[in-house]
Amino acid sequence: MQPQSFDRPEKYGMTLLKALGHPIRLQIFNLLRDKEMTLADIKDELGTSKPNISNHLTILRDSGIVVRRFGVVNKIYNHISNDSELDILEDILRILYSNSSSPEHTPQV
Repeated sequence: MQPQSFDRPEKYGMTLLKALGHPIRLQIFNLLRDKEMTLADIKDELGTSKPNISNHLTILRDSGIVVRRFGVVNKIYNHISNDSELDILEDILRILYSNSSSPEHTPQV
């Protein structure tokens, strides 16, 4: 599914922020910033169920934040969209995680 088209920048911004409005989706975004991952890879990293990860990936894909690539042997790889508008999400994560005292949540900038 392609991301929705938006007639106003406010709607687009609201959709991006809403898509990241769940802790698991923030964690998925952080995981996918530097590499592609399959649903199973993400599941293993986060320790939650495949249906749960799948639902969150669908929200991230529908917003245009995450795109997928079909690989060999029926593997589907998820990665962050190359849209330059998404750079602001990197800044948001940097701010959020800079206030975290837990080193495992430090973004991979």
